[in-house]
Amino acid sequence: MNKILKGELESYLKKILSKEKPKSILIITGKNSYKKSEAEVFFNQISLKHTTTFYRKVEKNPYYTEILSFLKSHEEYSFDIIIAYGGGAVIDFSKLVALFKNNISVFTTDFQSSDDLLDTIPIIAIPTTAGSGSEVTKGSIITDVKRKLKLGIRGDDIFPKEAIIDPELTISCPENVTVQTGFDTFSHIFESYVAKKSSIITDRYAEEALLIIKEFLPKCLANRLDIKAREKMSYAALLGGVCVANASTCLPHRLQQAMGGVIDVAHGKGLAILYKSWFKIAYPFKINKFDKFLNILDIDGTPNSVLENFMKKIKMDFKLSDIGAKKSNIDQFIDRVNGNIDNDPIDNIDTELMRKIYLESF
Repeated sequence: MNKILKGELESYLKKILSKEKPKSILIITGKNSYKKSEAEVFFNQISLKHTTTFYRKVEKNPYYTEILSFLKSHEEYSFDIIIAYGGGAVIDFSKLVALFKNNISVFTTDFQSSDDLLDTIPIIAIPTTAGSGSEVTKGSIITDVKRKLKLGIRGDDIFPKEAIIDPELTISCPENVTVQTGFDTFSHIFESYVAKKSSIITDRYAEEALLIIKEFLPKCLANRLDIKAREKMSYAALLGGVCVANASTCLPHRLQQAMGGVIDVAHGKGLAILYKSWFKIAYPFKINKFDKFLNILDIDGTPNSVLENFMKKIKMDFKLSDIGAKKSNIDQFIDRVNGNIDNDPIDNIDTELMRKIYLESF
């Protein structure tokens, strides 16, 4: 069940806990989101009624090393429910803890399960950013630092049982987080719209979300305290998550994921770096859908210029050189591309096409 509330997080969370009756709760938060909100107050109240363990995620991405460290230090603990309070990385990390806590021994080095899974721990996801949509997806990204590799783990076992979206929690986000997570939402709806798995239903959600982003992302940037704009963007992020859960994403996510294993870059920023080149190549494969999507933005110009002008408007116009990447890194990126690339509108994707996108993104 998903709820979009405004200022009612505490009361609704209490209702869920009253229904679930957990004896032991694990609360996973980010360092910044927890400090910047008033969450500490009502989470401390929860700890008075339930056996509660707090864990503040250290790394900004879901690193395998941190997950293993957590599992080792909490090996004797048993949790009935996990509350994931934070951005997409916190929710992804929580999904992986929920999955691995009782199942780490059956996973291979590529994080594929080699046996039937034991029960995973139910998750209550409470996003403090409007972007990833991880609260309503059955996927999580894990980073293996030693191998400089990012992989996606997907399955119904890590789908959150409850998601509570309170737009007021996003007000404390700085501008760079607001716009980068906002672009993440944009990429989710764009890619699900042109993906081969797209459907009439996901198309309608994507069109609705784009109308919201077009109007309200710039308003969030103009006035951080605009609660209506924050509420709309939280809803758009939710729609984006639903689109991803049903239609998935396209090549930019695979390329950014590979790139992010080598160079530490925010997910939304990494996507923006690759978008213009990918768009130019992908456009001829689904002209009608690309045009229909871009027409919603209501910006004059050629298809390429419409996208470029939109990205400049929201301050997301970047190059690979801006994050310290070198052309010598491209082979490393390509070697780490994994996941489904057949969902992209481009037919017959090969390493040379990937190389072309990376090169054009400098």
